[in-house]
Amino acid sequence: MEQKAPLSDDWCFLDTTYPDRVYRVDVAQEKIYNVVDILEDGIFIVDLKDDSLKTQTNNKTTTVVAASSSTRLKRPLSIPAVPVTRPINLSSRSPVTLPPPRRYNSSIGSSPSESVEDIVESTIMTPFSANQEFKLPSPDVDEADAIWVKNEIMKRNEHGMIEASKSGELDKVIELHRSGASLSAGDHRGWRPLHYAARHGHKEVVRYIISNVPRCVLDLVEEEKGQTALHKAALYERRTICSLLVQAGASLTRTDYDGNTPRIQALKAQDKELAKYLETQEHLQIIAAEDYETAV
Repeated sequence: MEQKAPLSDDWCFLDTTYPDRVYRVDVAQEKIYNVVDILEDGIFIVDLKDDSLKTQTNNKTTTVVAASSSTRLKRPLSIPAVPVTRPINLSSRSPVTLPPPRRYNSSIGSSPSESVEDIVESTIMTPFSANQEFKLPSPDVDEADAIWVKNEIMKRNEHGMIEASKSGELDKVIELHRSGASLSAGDHRGWRPLHYAARHGHKEVVRYIISNVPRCVLDLVEEEKGQTALHKAALYERRTICSLLVQAGASLTRTDYDGNTPRIQALKAQDKELAKYLETQEHLQIIAAEDYETAV
């Protein structure tokens, strides 16, 4: 039976992967090595308190001269790498924890041998430029507040426009219109400046609104009865305003929610002359529409 040489407490692994030299693996650095990093046809161990390095391979014993107890091993060791397998007694040693294998990150083109530091250095990063102007948002020019203020100003101007049209203040209507107030914005009932001006007989305001709005605005209806400005003018016997609206192209055939045309509204007001005028203009408007359709 072959006798196995016992190891002292002072021993270490050898790194035999280099072709010309053998390196001692320090005990404190064993945990950073993989087994395959120091494996070359076997695992090699040196007993630092013994006078020789004993190995075993294929039931043959080979002795390699090592440092004596009085002379400590120094790196590198000038010992040839002998390709033999050696028995290891690890009963008195703590287990070595192998580090996890490095992973290949294909997304940034790293290789399996790259470290974390190499991967971080190879990552493209765009730092903040010192020449780039950076400003914190100011509470005084906050966008949401600015929009809210603008909407409030618009609502106030539109309300002022309706009140000025109702009271016949032409200068106020012109001022608000030039400042951006709409001539076609309605109130909570759907009444627009033209409705109020026609209802209350303010001819100059009606004339100004007609001159500054598209033709389609003339036929806008309010929400209560579905009546246009011409309906209001006919019901309240505003003959001049009815003429202005008809000449501007207001519809004479449009009916309200009860089926009434502006002519019928004039009849309800018992203004037969106004009703006759509106009837004549209604026929002319129908003939003109038929001629237009024939021409097209």
